[in-house]
Amino acid sequence: MAIISDSYWTTDAYLKDNGQPGVSALIVAGGWVEGLFIGTQIANTTQNKDVITRIGEQKLSLDNLISLLESCKADNAGITAVLVSLNELKELYNTIPSTVTADTKVTTDKKNNVTTLDDNSTFSITSGKLKEISDKVAQIRSKIIQ
Repeated sequence: MAIISDSYWTTDAYLKDNGQPGVSALIVAGGWVEGLFIGTQIANTTQNKDVITRIGEQKLSLDNLISLLESCKADNAGITAVLVSLNELKELYNTIPSTVTADTKVTTDKKNNVTTLDDNSTFSITSGKLKEISDKVAQIRSKIIQ
C-alpha cells in the first residue's frame, strides 16, 4: 500500500508540475471505477452484506470524485465524458435511502499516518439496486478501457 501510495503521489506531483492535473484526476477516477467494479462483482457473487455496505458508502466518495473532475475539466477533454457517466451513476446512488445515526467522527492513526472520517451513515441497497449499480459501473469501466 505504501509503494502504491508513494507512486501515486509522485505521479500526481509530476502531472501537476507539468500542467496536466486533469490526467491525474482521470487516474483517480479510473482507479475508483475499477475498485467499485471489483466490489460489485464480489457483491453479486457472494451477496456479502459488508461488501454491499461498502458499495453503498461509495455514494460519498462519488460526490468527491465528481467535484475533483469538475475542477479539472478545463484541463482535459476526456474528463467531460467521464463526468457524464459518473453523474448517471450518481443518479442511481441518489435513489438509495441513507440514514445518518450520529455526528461525523474523525480518527487519526498517527503510527500509520491515516485519518478516517466516519459519519455513521448507513445505506439500504436492494438486490435490484445493486444490479443497476453493477451494470452502470461495468458500462463506465468498459468505456474507460476501450
